[in-house]
Amino acid sequence: MIRSLSVILAVLLLQACSVPSGLPAPHELPAYTKGAHIRVSPGPRDHIHGELIAVQGKELLVLPHTNQNSGPVAFHLDELHSFRVYYAGGQEYVWPIMVFPLVSLFHGWYALFTYPLNAIATGLIHTVSIFEYTLRPRDVSPEELARFARFPGGIPDGVVLKDIR
Repeated sequence: MIRSLSVILAVLLLQACSVPSGLPAPHELPAYTKGAHIRVSPGPRDHIHGELIAVQGKELLVLPHTNQNSGPVAFHLDELHSFRVYYAGGQEYVWPIMVFPLVSLFHGWYALFTYPLNAIATGLIHTVSIFEYTLRPRDVSPEELARFARFPGGIPDGVVLKDIR
């Protein structure tokens, strides 16, 4: 019983939420030259993932990961259902999630109670840490959002949008 419960909890915790791959570590942010990863939702079920290129007024310019040859796509902030910006990779807690609940095995019969509590606690810590370097519309204004773009001051003169890759 405990073994099957531990396997199920481990699988669920490891496959829960994750941030996009390829994000810089927090200490690498000052030297990172690309824009933050953004997930734009024009509708409740539509999601477009890409790099935040620039914020110009009330428009987001996003270079989609799926079709980079066509250049950035513009989204008006007032027409978006939501967006989420991932600007750095979060702390990895894979080993503590796997090891900490096993400490409960030393509790004897109390492990029936402490193991699920430890698994839930480490799972919550992992879930909260994933969103440590994440921004939502309620967290940031359009002016502040521009700081996470590849071109924080807007598209420079002479840069052709279709040439951005």
